[in-house]
Parts: sequence; structure tokens; C-alpha cells
Amino acid sequence: MPGHSTVCLRKTIKDLKTTTMLTTALSIISLLEQHPLVITTIGGLVALSFQIHLQHLTTLKAQKEQVKTSLKVEIFKEFSELASQAIQNGSGIPIWQLPGELERDNWWNKNYGVPLPTVLSKAEAISAAHQQSMSAYLNLLSFVERYEITIPGLVEVRQELGRQLGAFASAFSNVHQILLSVPAPSPKVNVAAPGSPNSYPEASPLESKCQLYFDEHLTLHSYVTDISVIMKNELIGKLFESKVEARKPLDPSKHKVLKLPRIS
Repeated sequence: MPGHSTVCLRKTIKDLKTTTMLTTALSIISLLEQHPLVITTIGGLVALSFQIHLQHLTTLKAQKEQVKTSLKVEIFKEFSELASQAIQNGSGIPIWQLPGELERDNWWNKNYGVPLPTVLSKAEAISAAHQQSMSAYLNLLSFVERYEITIPGLVEVRQELGRQLGAFASAFSNVHQILLSVPAPSPKVNVAAPGSPNSYPEASPLESKCQLYFDEHLTLHSYVTDISVIMKNELIGKLFESKVEARKPLDPSKHKVLKLPRIS
């Protein structure tokens, strides 16, 4: 029967393979028994190879951590410089002087019919200071966006900073809109022969807009302080094994503190 012959042949081949493998294994065991130094050498080489591999992994990990630490320090240094510039540029905007200057010019106009350049000159200087401040804040915002990948949750913080920067710009636009209705100053002032009074805006609406601008700027300034705390704790906090406490406003219901969101 052909089928029976095939089965027998396969069994014979399998038995031969098993016998060959067993013979080879016995030969190796016999060799190792005759030469115990071979076992020690092989074991030593395996252990040495494993130790070298572990040392290599440890070295790579240490190098990676060193590079990350150096990068974090450099990021924090550059951020600190930009944050300092933004705060310094924004601190010298005397927006609260405009209502008083407008009221003084308006009084002069009503009594002598001559518009003075006082409030417009002051507004021009304030506008230049505002633009400089906006530029500094935008540079800071751009920097945070560039490195937001380094800190989980920093994207949400940067977005909130961007929204507040928009509110700050909008508040100045409202102030500027009122100042557009101020009459151009007269080249000559003749107190003895006053002219007809010009149409001046009242100071009270400007005062409320200036107060809003001041409040929005104060919030923006506070947000920069909050982000500075975040950057300190997340970038160099572990290096110095220390943390800085978050800002604590007198009225938390009215003044928001920027913090990293909880990442689940």
C-alpha cells in the first residue's frame, strides 16, 4: 500500500532527525564537561555584553536628559527677557491723563473758542507707547506658541493670553475712537479776541474707556506674571527642586489666574 509506505518513510526520517539532534546535544554536553572553562568564558561574554548594553542605554538616557535640561534653561532665559520687555514697555502708558487733558482743553475751547493741542499731543505719545507695548506682548505670545509643545497644557494658557491681548487692543481702539472727534488745534491763540467754541467730546465717556483700557492692561500684565510662574515651575523647578506659588488675587471671583489645565 503506497500510503502505508509513505507514513513509514516519514516516521523513519523523523526518528533520524531526533537521533541526530540528541547525538549533537550529547556531544556538546560532553565537550562542555571536558572543558569547563568554555562555560565560564561564554557566561562571562554574555554578562559583559549585557552590562555594556545597559551602560549604553543609561548613557543615552543621561545625555537626553542633559540636552532637555539645557534646552529648558535656554527657553526660560529667553522667555524671561521677553516677559520683562513686555511689562516694562506697558508700564509707561499714562492713559489716565487723557480725560483731564480733554477737560482742560474743552474748558479753554468753551471760554475762548480756540482748540488747544494738549490732549491730542498727549494722545499721540500714548498711541506710540501703546503700539510699542503691543509689539512686545505679541513677541511674547509668539514665543510661547513656538515652545508650547514643551509643557502639556500650555496651548490653552497661550490661547487665553491671546484673547486678553485682543481685549487690550480693542480697549485702546475705543479710546482712540473718542479722540478722533477732538477738533484740530488752532495755530494761533488770541485770548483777547476769542472765536466761536468748537464741538468737543465730553470727558466722562473718555474716562470710562480709559478705565477699561487700564483694567484690560492690568489683566494682561497679571497673565504675563502667571505664565512666568508656570515657566519657572515647569522648566527649571525640577532643576532646583523648588516651586513658585501662583498669584493670589484679592478677589478671585473678579480676577482670573492663569494655570495649566489638569491633563488626565
